[in-house]
Amino acid sequence: MFKQLLAIFVLMLLALPLSAQIRVTGKVTDQSNSPLPGADILVKGTTHGVVSDFDGNYEIQVNQGDVLEFSYIGFQTQTKKVVGGG
Repeated sequence: MFKQLLAIFVLMLLALPLSAQIRVTGKVTDQSNSPLPGADILVKGTTHGVVSDFDGNYEIQVNQGDVLEFSYIGFQTQTKKVVGGG
């Protein structure tokens, strides 16, 4: 019984990195590097998202491989894939 519980516990520990989220931070700017306050940053295919602050800064928790969609009124929506963390 103890060996079975130990095996289950080890498998659970191995699965933890698979579900770990990455904190992504950045700044949304236009072509002239002016910040875009109020830009929407959304994880594609979900309702999880944030809005950039007055200086265009944002912070969002995502999984590796997620795709972020950046949108702002009057601008074309851009997408970027999250490729790593740390």
